[in-house]
Amino acid sequence: MITFAISMYPIGAYAKDESWVEPLGRLLTVRRGVRGIEGAVAWSLAKIRSKAVLPFMAWLLDSKDPAVLTGVASYFGVFTLLANSTGEILPDAPDGPFANEETRWYTPRQDRAVTPSQYADFWKVWWSQNRVQLGF
Repeated sequence: MITFAISMYPIGAYAKDESWVEPLGRLLTVRRGVRGIEGAVAWSLAKIRSKAVLPFMAWLLDSKDPAVLTGVASYFGVFTLLANSTGEILPDAPDGPFANEETRWYTPRQDRAVTPSQYADFWKVWWSQNRVQLGF
């Protein structure tokens, strides 16, 4: 019930904003290994439209849970499509400067024969190459 609450609440008018990033990140660092916590935190972080979530999403690329790896890879893929050069996520933006054929390929889809660990490996490299430009 706790992991469900973390992932789902609040929603709607009380949607999570950037103020949730640090508390959610702390949950990862103190409770890593608690069944379901990584997925719940990843799902919550994915709802926050801010580049501030990226370091924690990158940290989650070391998860042992294939569903978490796929979800985080999806987040990075969508981020590359919507973010501008400084990492600001714009609604209805055209493809951003981080989007390219490779980032599209490593954005999970059902018709791809890419494993969760291959997604994670790609996005770890992407993060190491782009984190400074994004201000981290």
